[in-house]
Amino acid sequence: MIVWIVALALALALAVALAVLLSRRSLLGHERSVILHLPGERAWEAVHDFPSLHAAHARGRQHLVIRETAPRKGQGPGAGSVWRQSGSWSGGRYWADLEVTEYDPPRRLSVRLLRDSIGTHRGVLRHRCDLTLVDEGPAATKLTWRLSARIVSARLAVMGLVSPDRLRARLLDLSLRSVKRAIDGRARQEDRPGEALTLHDEVERPVPGADGRGEAPRATLRPPAGGPRDQP
Repeated sequence: MIVWIVALALALALAVALAVLLSRRSLLGHERSVILHLPGERAWEAVHDFPSLHAAHARGRQHLVIRETAPRKGQGPGAGSVWRQSGSWSGGRYWADLEVTEYDPPRRLSVRLLRDSIGTHRGVLRHRCDLTLVDEGPAATKLTWRLSARIVSARLAVMGLVSPDRLRARLLDLSLRSVKRAIDGRARQEDRPGEALTLHDEVERPVPGADGRGEAPRATLRPPAGGPRDQP
């Protein structure tokens, strides 16, 4: 009898400790910055199309591979546009719909996850991703990435404890190191046109047509030679 009482007390204590820990982790927030060796206007040109940027430089490439991006609503990359990205998650088929919620050239854009095929959207509230650019001189720009959400699913909260990179990948996180390598590489190419440096590896996506259904000819994007890096 005493053994059962002790076991029950330990189980209750563990449950309370886990609940407290998960409640502290329910607010997810991450911010990272890199310096791009480009003036602000040119840096904006390189990052303003978030669906293309995410397709080429999504964080967590060991889990997530995006093979196609198609418009679902709106024209171009601006506010109110919705895009479906398709590919694979841990080897299985995957899709996600993202919405551009703010678009303020050449300084800021924001996006959020509307829904995905693995139900991430059902476990989060107030999801938001912000990309901002600040001049750091005549030929340098600070790129800052902020990811925030409230986790309301116990499953996602546990994932945040066990595999935070995996959770952030499901929330449209970017690999800033990959972005920096690609953009700085393009800047070097422009300074030395003979060098074969490119911004992206080949990832095809439709360019929005007049009807917004992506029936126009495809554009080719190219992520950096050597592949994306997941840090920072």
